[in-house]
Amino acid sequence: MKLLLENWRGYLNVDEGERFYHFSNKRFDKFSLDNASDSAIWGKGIYLSDNPDDLSGWGKEDRSHGFLYEVAIETEQDNIIDMTRRIPPETYKRIEQHIGRNLADITKEDGIFPFNALDRKYGSVANSMREMGFEILKHPSPGAHKGNHYLVVNPSVINILKVEQIQ
Repeated sequence: MKLLLENWRGYLNVDEGERFYHFSNKRFDKFSLDNASDSAIWGKGIYLSDNPDDLSGWGKEDRSHGFLYEVAIETEQDNIIDMTRRIPPETYKRIEQHIGRNLADITKEDGIFPFNALDRKYGSVANSMREMGFEILKHPSPGAHKGNHYLVVNPSVINILKVEQIQ
């Protein structure tokens, strides 16, 4: 019981109750990879932020009009690579099994995380995540932005809560 009380958040879905945001120039009722860009930094996926003000630099479309999506995510913690916290040994083992190399060696080449190795082997980080069974990559927003960004490679975990048209 003590373990459950101390680690209760690990048993919940991703930041349960938290809202995430996505901006698009298209209106839709369900997220799909069909309209996702292949040219995004980590590959084909749905890119979200937990800060609606942190969406303005994404993509090349004009942000003066379009649709702001407020969404929730439902998945298990072990389907997330969370770069905002220490990555658990189970996640490292799962990645090592797919890459076929010790991550300690790879991180010496790549830096903090084996993104280049994943990109080389699978064509993109998003492809590698799908192959390994991960659904979400959570990482801090770059630069002075506040909040976190999320690469979702399995759109079925996203539930649209609200859509606001920006004009």
